[in-house]
Amino acid sequence: MFTFRSGSGGQSWLKAMIRLSAGRTSGAGLKLLTAHLMGIAALGYFTFWLLAAFRAPALAGTDAAKESLTWLAMPSAVCCLVGLVLVLPMTVKAHFQASG
Repeated sequence: MFTFRSGSGGQSWLKAMIRLSAGRTSGAGLKLLTAHLMGIAALGYFTFWLLAAFRAPALAGTDAAKESLTWLAMPSAVCCLVGLVLVLPMTVKAHFQASG
């Protein structure tokens, strides 16, 4: 299952959002799509852990609670990965436009 550990996910997410907003690349549609994907992933990640916390006592453990929410975790993880993959080329493009 896809999870962030030790706060590194939050730091990476913040850096990606700053790069996305500060980039001087063209293609407002791609930026909008990336922002939406990252927002959906963040909302899904929060909702996943909230629902897992509520389900854990009834299912006698966190493992069963997390497994019961695979339907939410997988699309959130996909949105997260696609959003981050889309940020990378925009960052590289913005860097070379600024230096060139």
